Amino acid sequence: AGGVRLFPDGTPSGHATGMYALLGAVSAYVDRWWVTALLQVVGVAFCASLVIDDYHFASDVLFGGALGWHLGTWVVRHRRSRATTPTFAERLQVVPVASARPLTAGVVAVVAF
Repeated sequence: AGGVRLFPDGTPSGHATGMYALLGAVSAYVDRWWVTALLQVVGVAFCASLVIDDYHFASDVLFGGALGWHLGTWVVRHRRSRATTPTFAERLQVVPVASARPLTAGVVAVVAF
């Protein structure tokens, strides 16, 4: 009831938004049901501690958690780069090298890890 007179302080919870953005991103990236369930338990415990310790109202935490989860999953699903493993030929670079000394030149081979 006191949340209305205190608005907009604490709404939504930045703590819950940040935590659930991270949890949502990990869940969407791994894409396993048991990882999502485990992360939800961690998120609920974190958000419950925010309410129990009087940092936020339950509505602040619910709104922040929903916002963070949506943002985290959206970023992974729509903005991540696909991981590709380059071949040895793509990692190998052969570069000619010249020096300021007369008649001095060479070749350098570099393999990126």
